[in-house]
This record gives sequence, C-alpha cells and structure tokens, in this order.
Amino acid sequence: MFYIVIIMNTHAPEKSPSLGKAVSTAVIIMAGSNVLSRVLGFARIKALAMIGGTTGQMDAYVYAFLLPDLLNHLLAASALSITFIPIFQKLLQEQDEKAAWKFFSNILTVGTLFFIVFIGISMVFTDFFLSFSGKNINNPDNPGQYALVVKLTRIILPAQLFFFWGSLLDGAQYAKKQFIFPALNPILYNVGIIAGGLLLSGRLGMEGFSWGVLAGAFIGNVGVQLPAALKIGLRYRWHINFRDPGFIRYVVLTLPFIIGFSLQFSNEVLIKIFGSYCSDGVGAIASLDYSYKIMYLFVGIFAQSFAAGFYPFLSQLAVEKKFGEMNALLQTTITRIAVLLIPVSGIMIVLAREVIAVLLQGGKFGESSTSVTAVVYMWYLPGTFFAGVIQIFSRAFYALQKTVLPLVLITAVLIVLLPVYWIFTNTFGAPGIAATATGMMLLLFIVFVIAWKRETAAFAVQKLLADLTRITLVTAAGMGICWLMKNSVRHTFFASDILQSITMLLIAGMPAVVATGVCFELMGLLHIRGIGATVMRRLKR
Repeated sequence: MFYIVIIMNTHAPEKSPSLGKAVSTAVIIMAGSNVLSRVLGFARIKALAMIGGTTGQMDAYVYAFLLPDLLNHLLAASALSITFIPIFQKLLQEQDEKAAWKFFSNILTVGTLFFIVFIGISMVFTDFFLSFSGKNINNPDNPGQYALVVKLTRIILPAQLFFFWGSLLDGAQYAKKQFIFPALNPILYNVGIIAGGLLLSGRLGMEGFSWGVLAGAFIGNVGVQLPAALKIGLRYRWHINFRDPGFIRYVVLTLPFIIGFSLQFSNEVLIKIFGSYCSDGVGAIASLDYSYKIMYLFVGIFAQSFAAGFYPFLSQLAVEKKFGEMNALLQTTITRIAVLLIPVSGIMIVLAREVIAVLLQGGKFGESSTSVTAVVYMWYLPGTFFAGVIQIFSRAFYALQKTVLPLVLITAVLIVLLPVYWIFTNTFGAPGIAATATGMMLLLFIVFVIAWKRETAAFAVQKLLADLTRITLVTAAGMGICWLMKNSVRHTFFASDILQSITMLLIAGMPAVVATGVCFELMGLLHIRGIGATVMRRLKR
C-alpha cells in the first residue's frame, strides 16, 4: 500500500474534503484489490511456469487466448463500463433510477445477443480462424500442437460473455461509488485459473488451466457481482430499443472506444501472432507471455489501481466541467507513478536474469528457460511506465467522452509500427518483438501528452517533462550503482541459482533503491517522512 500513501500525501489539487476522502477511499479499495490480484496473478504465472515451462504445451495454452482476446478486445467485453458510467451517472442525475436501469437493461440485452452470436461463430470456425498461425503453432510436422490450441480456444471462448456481464455490473456499482465487490472480480478470476491448473493439470495438462479460466470468469464477473448489483437497486427486464437516446449515445461513444481499446491492448495479440512466426522456435511465445505479464504486474500495482479508482471521479469532474481539478489530479498521479515505476523498471533491467530466476525458476521452468525469458523481459521493462500512463490518459479522454481521438492516435501508431514488428521479428526474434512493444508504448505516451495538451490547454506539460527528466536522471544513476555492485561481486555464494539470484538482488539492488529514494526525497519528489507519518496516523485509526 506504499504507493497509495504517496498519492494521498502529495500536494493534491484544491478540492472539497468530501471529494478528497471519497477519491482516497476508492483508490485504497482498488489498490488493495490490485495488490492482491497481482499477487494472485503472479501465483498464476508461477503455477504455469512450473507446470508448463517454455514447452510446446505452454505455447499452445498462451496461443489459445488469441481468438478470445480478439473477441474480447473487439467487443471491449471487460471495459465497457468506461463508456457506460458517464451515461448512467447522467441519467441518475438528470432523470431517475428507473430511466438509468432501463438504459442498463437495453445495453445488457442487446450486448448479450451480440456476444452469443460472435462466440457461437468463433467456436464453430475456430479451426479456420487459427489456420493462419505461424509454424511455431500450425506445423504440419506436429499436428497435435495445433489440435491442442483449437481445443483450449473453444474452452476459453464462452468466458467472454461473462466478462461483458461483469463489466456492466461493475459499471453500475462504480457509478454509485461502490467499489468493494467489483474489486473482488480479478481476484476470483485468478483464483479460478490457479485452482483449475493445480487440481486438473495432473490429468488434463494445460487444459486444466483453461477450465479454470472459464470458472474464474463466471464466479468473479457474475456469481459475486450479480447479488452485489441487486443490493444497490439493480432492475433488469428484457428490453431492446435501438432508438433510445441513451443507447444511441452509448453506441456512438463505444464504437470508436472498442477499436481504440482493442488497439491499445494490441501488444497482447501481437505477441501471439508474431511469436508464432519468430525464428526462436518452441518456447518463444511462452517467454514473451511470461515477460509481458510480469512487466504488467508492476503496471497493475502502480497504475491500474489509480486508473480504476479515480475514473468515476474524473468522469464526475468532467460532467461538472471542473477541468482545472481534472488536470491537477491527472498530473499529480502521473508524476507519483513515475517516481516508483521508472526507478523500479530501470534497476530491474540490470538485474533481469536474477528477477526471472527468483520469480519463475522451478519445475519445468529451468535455467535455460530463465536465460531466454530474461533477455525478452529486459526489453519489455523500459515500457513499464509508459504502459501505465497510457491507461491513465485513456481514461481521462473517456471521461471527457472523447473516444474518437484515442482511436485515431492508437491506430496511427500501430500502423506505423506494424512493419517494424515484422522486421524485428525476423531479425531479432522474441527480443525484437519485446523491443518493438516498448517503442509502441513510448510513442503512444508522446502522442497522448500532445493530444491532451491540445484538449486542455491548462495541462502543465513542461512541468511534467521536467519532473520526468529528473526522475530519469536519478534512475540512470541508480542503474549505474546497481551495475557496479553486480559486477564487483562475481564469486558464487550458493550452489542454488535461485539463492544466488536473491543474494545478488539484495547486494546490487538494495543500495540502488535506497540511493534513488534519498535523491527523490532531497528533490522534493518523494516525501518519505510525510509518508511515514501518514502511515502511522492511519494505523492508529
């Protein structure tokens, strides 16, 4: 919870005490959920690594998410609440509960029919849709690999309907400033995957994890959220009205958002597509997926909790046209995330192999898997901060109901970088895919900052860039300390590679972390003493 205290202890924008308290409560709840979810997310990755390693079966399991991910992103199943919340809130504010729930029923009914049709088509034609896969998946010499991908894909596909239901049920609760039960959603999803893998993998192999995906999606998105939504007044009835103004407004906002959302998370899809063609062969897709997910563990802990926690408040401030408060809250959040994400990712670049060894090595994930994955992970790490801030900016645009602009920006960046993906895949293999993904996140960050400045002239870009420059320089110094410490100690402490890696992380990593923390305190970017006092006050309560 350290980073939550940092946000609450900054020189935040002037706002009412009730709003400040509400934002803090929401962020704490979402942060707690994200921390626990990320812990369980790591446990899920660890279970997959021990059972699947970097084998062909693990490649098949990762690739089995390609079609479900495409369907999820193209229909934005797990993020429709972002465009749903402002409209639902406006109906509650300008009309009444009955009108708001009628709008909810219309969206739920129409969306469910769409998902049933798309999921049905995808399940019938799975073999056809995946036939374009590269030789690492669709290899005539290994037909069993492709058959396994098709089977696992069909198990996972129905989960996308549950994500859609959960997104609307969560959105209704967020709109009424209820965060506790939606916060359980990702936790239960991870528990389902882990349980399915541990209980069924002995008999079913990687198929056990796939059944866990389906069970976790239902329990987290429907089993828990439906009763919670009923408690806040959910009223549903079968209702289809394509002429309803709220429905039309929702479609107009959501269609560009859907494309923008799918493109924003295109790296997850591109990993699988280009990974199936890269020359690294068996295990390339698995190493890319491990590295990307571990990188996103830190993005989730340090950025996604803020993005989810303050979005309803950004939306409310946008409705009330309080753009000064929006900009101040946005800038404070980005700077404080940078203070944590940039140094952490920088130091981990130096210690990439040790990090992967400590986190994943064991079972079928041996030293060779560690070496291959560490190289890929090192190229993902520079994009950690940018990946987090992109989500913050995206929600800021959506709060202004500007869904077309992010779509245009993301599409342009993706079009520019698709040839780079192909060239780097053929030239550098899996590390080239990771490096291109990092370049994409950096470029998106730049164009989002420029676009936000054009939309809200009061946004202090120069101050933000000055803060980021100072943070980057301190990080570079910290990386230098880490590298010197690592290379000054070359003898082996323990026979175990994992114990050796833990020791190196402590010897080389801790001095760098302490040094950067002290520099940030002296520069006024991190108030460690104030954080300590805040923690003590909250513990006493």
